[in-house]
Amino acid sequence: MGEERGFRAAIIESRFVEGKKRSTEEPGLALVGVDNLATRRAVAGSNFDLVLDAGLGATPSEIFDIRIHGFPGTRSPKRAWPEPDFQPEMPLDPTLQEFVDAGRIDRCGAVTIAGRSLVVPSTAVAAAAIQVAQACRAVRDGGFFDLADVTLANCRRATGRRHALARPGILPFLQARSE
Repeated sequence: MGEERGFRAAIIESRFVEGKKRSTEEPGLALVGVDNLATRRAVAGSNFDLVLDAGLGATPSEIFDIRIHGFPGTRSPKRAWPEPDFQPEMPLDPTLQEFVDAGRIDRCGAVTIAGRSLVVPSTAVAAAAIQVAQACRAVRDGGFFDLADVTLANCRRATGRRHALARPGILPFLQARSE
């Protein structure tokens, strides 16, 4: 339906390693959601006009937690994601491990609560919605939150730190037409 109305969309998937930069043909906005510290740092430290990285909680007690980082912001990628203390990975429930092994879910989407296996895609969907809202705000007025902490268990506890693009208007914007 979007193409019928003149919209074109492209998904560009790129592997990012330290030192990689985007080309001038690539968009200036990157929406990132990876479970890999090196990739997070590489994308956030590259030359995008705005990087919005969504991270999800890593433990059962953080099942509904979301943290969105925006770059460039007030912190460097290394300050945003310091080297973690080593913590051995806890084994998954055998039922969940089957889903992970089959590629039906990834490890960070699998949780066991009170002995019951759960998959929590709703947290990832909420994180993506926040990323898109941040991108819309940045396009509209150049503002975004360079750090937003949210827990779906209690949204009233959400916190954020407002920031602005280095050059407002750097992200392209097209006025929607009405028929």
